[in-house]
Amino acid sequence: MSIEIELLPPTDRRIRQAMPSELRRWIGERAETAARLLNITSGNWIIHLVNDKRMIRYHQQTMNLATVTDVLTFNYTDTHLPGALPDIETIICVDEAQRQAILQDHLLPELEILLYAIHSLLHCVGYDDLTPRQARRMHRREDALLRQMALPAVYYSPDPIAVRNKAAKHGAAGARISAKRKKTRVKGSRR
Repeated sequence: MSIEIELLPPTDRRIRQAMPSELRRWIGERAETAARLLNITSGNWIIHLVNDKRMIRYHQQTMNLATVTDVLTFNYTDTHLPGALPDIETIICVDEAQRQAILQDHLLPELEILLYAIHSLLHCVGYDDLTPRQARRMHRREDALLRQMALPAVYYSPDPIAVRNKAAKHGAAGARISAKRKKTRVKGSRR
């Protein structure tokens, strides 16, 4: 599986500063590991990291909703061809990941971004989250994949402080959110 982490727009200095190259590499390596754990060993997966403004534009174009969302998934795999290689595009909103990391008490936006990448990939292999039952199944699988990578579970973790400490211990770049960011108010649900 080839995974390419790409910034859109490339001149967005704020996201580039929030997501330095070593952090993008960390996310890419773990996203590739998640794909292997799902028995996906070849194909193409592009992950775009964008800001709120760009995500609103994509969400408007694709879903006719002029709102921020956490992740958009596009599965271009030709399902009519037996053995077709996966061809996936994932757009992740870094600003939303930062807000959700704070709201969910783990304060690690890179773990939230990885979660969104895994969520996107699971959609492409048949998981869905349209009903509460489907969402529980999908979130359990996300947590299981994180644990298989020696990372903390996000959804069903009994201790949010342990999530933060364990993720930092296992090499997650410990980018801390400023006190100003902690005051950010977000409407809507986690997914």
